[in-house]
Amino acid sequence: MEIMKYFGKLITEKERDGLPENVILIDVRSHTEYKFSHFVDAISLPMNQIGEAIADIVPDKFYPIIVYCQSGIRSGTAKIQLSRLGYTNVFNGGGIETFSLRMKYQIVCGK
Repeated sequence: MEIMKYFGKLITEKERDGLPENVILIDVRSHTEYKFSHFVDAISLPMNQIGEAIADIVPDKFYPIIVYCQSGIRSGTAKIQLSRLGYTNVFNGGGIETFSLRMKYQIVCGK
């Protein structure tokens, strides 16, 4: 499935069946927020560490990345920052709760 479908203007019920396997989820909230709740298989990379750590986590600048946070503001900033670093396939997933509801994706709590 194409990731762009998920972040276009209209997501049909048929398209809401989970994420493609070839995507990296990055939680740009603080480590404390991440420990409280996060998506299964998401990587914790707080906003203030993106510039220095992203190349080690995602060396391929064309690999699909979805960033998310609590409300969508930090993830929007992260998307811009990653684009400036040369990443070309970055999507703003928005806030964790709305992303979870929209994509029917599981949140892990307390780990």
